[in-house]
Amino acid sequence: MSTTTHGRFRAGLILAIMAGLVVLSIIVTMSIRVARDLRLLESASSDNMQWTVTQGEVEFLGMLVEVELARLSQESDLSELRRRFDIFYSRMATIGEAPAPSELRDNDSYREAYHEAQAFLQRTVPLIDGPDEALRAALPVITRDAQHVRLAMRQMASTGLSQFSEIAEHRRRNVSVTLFQLAIVAIGLIVALALAVARLIRLNKQIALRQAAVVQTASRLNTIIATSLDGVIVCDAGGHILEFNKAAEAIFDRTLAEVIGENLLEMTCPPELRRGFLERLRRYRNGDNPRFVRRGRMELVGLRRNGDRFPAEVAVQVAHTDDGHIFIIFLRDISAQVRVESELVEARDQALAGERIKTEFLATMSHEIRTPLNGLLGNLSLLRGTDLAGRQARILDHMETSGKLLLRHVSDVLDITRYDTGNLRIEHVPTNLDRLVRDLIDSQSATAAAQGTRLDWRWIGTPMPWVASDPDRLLHILQNLIANAVKFTHGGQVSITAEAKPGKGDTQDIEFHVRDTGIGIASDLRATVFDDFVTGDTAYDREFGGTGLGLSIARRFATAMGGDIGLDDSDGPGASFWVRIPVEPCQPDPQLAVSTPARTSRHTGSGLNILVVEDNEINRVVVCEMLESAGHEATVAHDGKAGVRLAAQTRFDLILMDISMPVMDGRAATRAIRSGSGASVDTPIVAITANALAEEQAAFLDDGMNGVLTKPLSQQALAEITGTIASDRGLAPVPFVDVDHRQQTLATFGAEGYDALAGKFGDEVEALIRDLSQSAEAGDVELARRCHQVAGSAAVFGATALQEVLCALQSALGSGDGPAVAAGRRALSRTWQDTAPTLRP
Repeated sequence: MSTTTHGRFRAGLILAIMAGLVVLSIIVTMSIRVARDLRLLESASSDNMQWTVTQGEVEFLGMLVEVELARLSQESDLSELRRRFDIFYSRMATIGEAPAPSELRDNDSYREAYHEAQAFLQRTVPLIDGPDEALRAALPVITRDAQHVRLAMRQMASTGLSQFSEIAEHRRRNVSVTLFQLAIVAIGLIVALALAVARLIRLNKQIALRQAAVVQTASRLNTIIATSLDGVIVCDAGGHILEFNKAAEAIFDRTLAEVIGENLLEMTCPPELRRGFLERLRRYRNGDNPRFVRRGRMELVGLRRNGDRFPAEVAVQVAHTDDGHIFIIFLRDISAQVRVESELVEARDQALAGERIKTEFLATMSHEIRTPLNGLLGNLSLLRGTDLAGRQARILDHMETSGKLLLRHVSDVLDITRYDTGNLRIEHVPTNLDRLVRDLIDSQSATAAAQGTRLDWRWIGTPMPWVASDPDRLLHILQNLIANAVKFTHGGQVSITAEAKPGKGDTQDIEFHVRDTGIGIASDLRATVFDDFVTGDTAYDREFGGTGLGLSIARRFATAMGGDIGLDDSDGPGASFWVRIPVEPCQPDPQLAVSTPARTSRHTGSGLNILVVEDNEINRVVVCEMLESAGHEATVAHDGKAGVRLAAQTRFDLILMDISMPVMDGRAATRAIRSGSGASVDTPIVAITANALAEEQAAFLDDGMNGVLTKPLSQQALAEITGTIASDRGLAPVPFVDVDHRQQTLATFGAEGYDALAGKFGDEVEALIRDLSQSAEAGDVELARRCHQVAGSAAVFGATALQEVLCALQSALGSGDGPAVAAGRRALSRTWQDTAPTLRP
């Protein structure tokens, strides 16, 4: 029986006993009352009193007869009269002395009659006790008084009879009521006893069932303990073993008979650990709860019979019994688990080592591939600055295209490695989505025009041009989608739309859709189009090239940015891709809002004095040619040690530092320059490296470098660095066109077609300037549209400065900013004067 059930049983039993005592006391009380009433009914006192009162009347009549006889016969003996009087007198004395019922004593008629009889006796006693002569002479008087007393005696007898009858009836009723109540109580007691018996029977059954359940539970527990794979050991507070299951026997190689009653620590614990456990047991017996009780599983060391030690997982619980506290110990041999964990750790270390080797291999391969690419593309860029025939220019374009394609493949592989190893870093910086998409469209406009394809883009709903996001990753995603759409569309249209949608929390989503009317995507490729190395055509003679990594990288970037990318199901021609990226609206960045795109700059006056530290001869020649063609002076060093020496001797405006070099690498050289006191200790140092891994580039900056340029270098990349340094020195850059882009347009349309397009473009710009000077007003939608149209044409010719001015003017016209419109009109005239001569190759 459980403690709760036992307690309830005891409480019920106590209540039943108390109720029985109360009922028993009631029955006893009623029984006493019944017995008393019965005794009253059975007792002769009332009957005697009734008889005495009645007999008093009889005695009085007998005396009255004797009085009459004595009065009629003068010779009669008066002794009989005196005897009758004495009897009557004695009877009246008995009536007066006997305890009469209160009802009789309180009756007025009875009391008056009694007093009248007593008065008669008092008057007659002297006559009765006197001489015979006096008595005979008084007989008439006695007779006359007796007549009145006779009525009083009759009244006493009748009153007594009536009162005694009422008293007897009342007592009989009391006995009847008491007996009825006693019967009710007895019936109630019988019912209560029946209910109690039923309750006891039910409790007895419950107890029997619970006892059976306890027996079954104990049997199951014994079976579980006996068959448990974990060792179960029970010991008392002194550490003596009480139970030792089969699993414990197998773990410790000891039998139950050997360990019962033995000390647990001596049987299972190494000697050096016993003292600590004994101290814990001692503290427990002193009332201190040890930490090893109820703290979950612990890892300890066990000892087998043969002295072997093994790792064990142990949990200890305490139970309270009538014999005192006992400890229940659950123990598991985890030797195999520890061995597996050790093997897993070793495998993990090997995997991490392999990952590091792969990363190092990719970094090395990136350097080894980018280094010759730097020389190849750099020399091609220098070659483009020379006089080339039309066929030579086309061949040069093909070579540059192949080199850039190879560079893109290398970058794709590195991007995948960064993502898969968790080293892909996502930035959240102010980004102008209008400019980002417009630049992408401009970069694809020449290809689209050559294929007779129209490009357009627009916002759906309220525009959100400025957001906090990662512009490089977003640019890569959209570039893949737009470039693919243009590549697979001939004589059609590519539409790009952007829409701001509510996101999670305070963020918003920007959803881009890129739709084309090209050849579309086969249904069997739709499910795998975002997988690695999936292309639309794997044949050797396929029309469209590609490694199949573009969309897979776009998916990785979208996921890393917290967004998603997908392909719409469409039965129509072409394909429709979408990408949704969570962003945060932000205020425009003033520097980004007014800056011009990076482009090659030629400075008026003296150029920069630049130190080039590069061990590769071809790369040195390429970098120096690029710098010198931009009007800068280049000094070279073949290794890091030589670069440190030159930097200590001469004050340079900029140091371009290669990373992988003999004697002293670029990082060590940078630390040496920064820690010294040479002439160029605070000169900006920019790393030139083929290692494009983000964590490596961050380490370069920690060494004291100011920036990183990845190989292969381009004139545009160098222009960004030199332009910043020149701006700090106050040298004004002269705007010009993007030569590379211009040459691509020239190669696409040929000399005659290019000249015709350039002439038409010039007419459009001059007509726009003329119209602006005549009627330029803030809020002029038509002029804003023309600025946008001419800006797109400027992008075809690489006139990036002119394009920026036109875009700024378009925004000013659309927003109604009058002063900005006036400033933009003046800037457009100046920029066109500087740009127009550079459009002719």
